[in-house]
Amino acid sequence: MDAISRYVVQENPHNAAGAPYSTSIAQPEAAFWENTKQENFSLIPPVSPGWDPSPREYIDLPWGDQGHKACVLALGHPCYVQDPTMAELTAHTRDAVEFALANPAIVEANAVIIGAWNENDEGHWIVPSLYNGTQKLEAVQKGVNEAYERYALRAL
Repeated sequence: MDAISRYVVQENPHNAAGAPYSTSIAQPEAAFWENTKQENFSLIPPVSPGWDPSPREYIDLPWGDQGHKACVLALGHPCYVQDPTMAELTAHTRDAVEFALANPAIVEANAVIIGAWNENDEGHWIVPSLYNGTQKLEAVQKGVNEAYERYALRAL
């Protein structure tokens, strides 16, 4: 079995400092799932828990510009997506799991990818933190549970 996925699907076309999570990550990722389904490709739906690489945007990195030139120097601010509310992260996780459950021919692995555990300097993490504790993990767990509860109700 081969399948495609993405590390992060994010859109911030105006290089905003704090683009909304719903329109910059949740909606583009859901569109990616649907587009992949329409193309009849096998998929492991990605769920991105945020995108804030601003710690990287203040320095030149040896592997290329991460926003230092395009955002900080050119616009005077870092370019990032607002962290999701826990309700947004729960809903997006639930939607991804529901998509996987509803599309077993496309999502052969019966899985989603939540990225990433500890990409803290990219704002792309669910690892427990001193500031947020286990909120993101709990939001993901709640989304998974809600998806399975809804799925079970449909089977009745």
